Amino acid sequence: MSERRRLVDDEVRAERVVDADFHIEPTAADLAPYVEDDRLRERLEEYGYPEHGHLLNPTLAKNADDPTLSGTRTLGRARNGEDVLDAIDDIGVDVVLVTFGKNQLASIQNPRVKTAICRAYNDYVEAEVTSVADEVKAIAPLPHWNPDAAVAELERVGDRPDVVGAYGWIGPYGLFGREEYDPLFDALTDRDLPLVLHHAADANRFEPNAQSMRTFVEWTWITPCTQAIQNTANMVMTGVFDDYPDLDVVYQEAGTNWLPFLAFRLDEVYADHTGDFKYTPRALDSGREHLERAPSEYVFENVHTCSQVFCKPDSPTDFRQTLELSRAGDTLIYSSDYPHYTFDPPSWMSRVLPDDVREDVLHGNAEEVFRL
Repeated sequence: MSERRRLVDDEVRAERVVDADFHIEPTAADLAPYVEDDRLRERLEEYGYPEHGHLLNPTLAKNADDPTLSGTRTLGRARNGEDVLDAIDDIGVDVVLVTFGKNQLASIQNPRVKTAICRAYNDYVEAEVTSVADEVKAIAPLPHWNPDAAVAELERVGDRPDVVGAYGWIGPYGLFGREEYDPLFDALTDRDLPLVLHHAADANRFEPNAQSMRTFVEWTWITPCTQAIQNTANMVMTGVFDDYPDLDVVYQEAGTNWLPFLAFRLDEVYADHTGDFKYTPRALDSGREHLERAPSEYVFENVHTCSQVFCKPDSPTDFRQTLELSRAGDTLIYSSDYPHYTFDPPSWMSRVLPDDVREDVLHGNAEEVFRL
């Protein structure tokens, strides 16, 4: 039995678990055969992925095999479908939704290159990853730095049976309440697919306050939470969910416990300041003067968070209240963050979750949101 396998006990193996954020990391050479442009294919073959940069040093967590990896591959590296099957047996999950482990993609400066990588990755995953088993599904990255290209890519891959969601990054390209994204929302809701947003790794350097940050804690673990708060508020207050009531938004690695704060804060403030909503583009187009529902209703019904990184209060009472305030039975979705050092095994989640929400979090909410 491997060291990783000891993380999961037999009792948890008997439970059904869906992992909604399992990173795979094909190399640039893996993707190169799927790149259409000859010059870009040669670029990936000869030089690897394009450059990206941090303002701050990556986390100092160590990897036993290669310290330069800084803990990002603590549990290994899944490049293809066989690697995925080995890993999910090790960590004790039944279904995985694979995501692109190259989250620095968002900060690469050449949009055409990034778009080509997204397309190549989606074709690679269909051919080399999800084809190994029905239990392996894909969340397809979209080049949302170009909304038209994002729609085109979703139309190209969104009807594939292995694709259960569309993947993007919060932070560097503006908020998703902008009406330029309406064609993307049309394409998503037509296919009954959720929009899944991951933090954009070193693209946080584009944040207005990034130059003032001094620690990796601020950079990687706090900024994604504030980005998710801003993005959710923007989507609610510009009427996205009035026009797209069936659109689900899922945040990965962006915290969980901010949901009730944002929901109740929006209710409180909107009650006193309803006037400017009528001048937002969607309200002007529809003739609405007010949101159709209280802001908190959109937050709790259209927005979901993946569990990793999961912040559990020490007090059982505080933990229970946090879960209730966050409506975890409807909003919280288990994710492992494989293979990173921040990995949350399903055995730990199963032990800490109360009986009344355990099945919802471990598999039920994912099955509903991702239409599994």
